[in-house]
Amino acid sequence: MRPNRYPYSGMKKHSTVRAVRVFEKAFVNFVAENIRQSIKAKQELNKASEKFYQLCH
Repeated sequence: MRPNRYPYSGMKKHSTVRAVRVFEKAFVNFVAENIRQSIKAKQELNKASEKFYQLCH
């Protein structure tokens, strides 16, 4: 069985699977936030274009 610590340093080893899970969670949150911001920007653009159209006609 492999030790849980690096030799001579006393630092704990981190599981690769755990690191991948943390990365995946952060990436999913990043993508979700970008989608929310994109939807919000499109809604604001539509609202502004509707106001502009009403002012011109």
